[in-house]
Amino acid sequence: MNTNESLRNFICASFRIVVDGYFSQIVNTLDIDLRVKYLGRGDYNVIIMNWTDGAVDINYIEAAVRAKVAANKLAAWMKFMRRYGRLNPNSTYLIGHSLGAHIVGLAGKQIKNPKINTIFALDPANSPYETALPEDRVFITDAQYVEAIYSDYGILAEARSSGHASFYGGFGSFQPGCPHLTTLTVCDHARSFEYFVYSLGLVNHFFAIQCANHDLAIRRFCEPTGEYAYLGGEPSNFNRGVSGIYYLPVGYKKPYSLGQYFGL
Repeated sequence: MNTNESLRNFICASFRIVVDGYFSQIVNTLDIDLRVKYLGRGDYNVIIMNWTDGAVDINYIEAAVRAKVAANKLAAWMKFMRRYGRLNPNSTYLIGHSLGAHIVGLAGKQIKNPKINTIFALDPANSPYETALPEDRVFITDAQYVEAIYSDYGILAEARSSGHASFYGGFGSFQPGCPHLTTLTVCDHARSFEYFVYSLGLVNHFFAIQCANHDLAIRRFCEPTGEYAYLGGEPSNFNRGVSGIYYLPVGYKKPYSLGQYFGL
């Protein structure tokens, strides 16, 4: 195989690599929407990682174990692409949802000098990472900038903040418009991904208020600091001084954003 010929479709050094979570399928509506929105913004190599053989298993713990294998394969692929396929860590983003958030974190740890520019950790999976050390889960040192987006905090998503900046949609749990007959809702868990996808098309529409205290924020009371930021988007918040805990107000209908920020 001619390496240059086989890599001719990678048009630029800006990669956007997406990894879904548990029971992810080859074709995912949100992945398709994300790809369309990225390509509508400019020239990107949008890569959707297919780890269906590892993710689809009635035994969730087995799938979680395979997540580490998937992360190693992703890291190996990125190293190959860095050498032969124009991948530049400084212009590469990794986007992972649920188990996928830990996959991109574990893969990001293996890319150095420089690190990956941005990791978006969308509702990083809670189990079996509740007591995992930083080297075994997504963590702020995995990229130059890590942004975590929570929509099912402490339930299906981890009960801690893993990003330089952590955004809590609707205070991080029980999202408006989702049914809440039980505390375990896939709808809540998926919203983090939806918020991120819509932020790519609605520039500066997902405003968030910085909270003075993490514990109060997750208890649905945010004492504002006066600082605000916008969730996700393209480009990311890297090098914009965005850090800390943010309350993200959201609506109950698509696209969920409340528009631009005009102050409180």
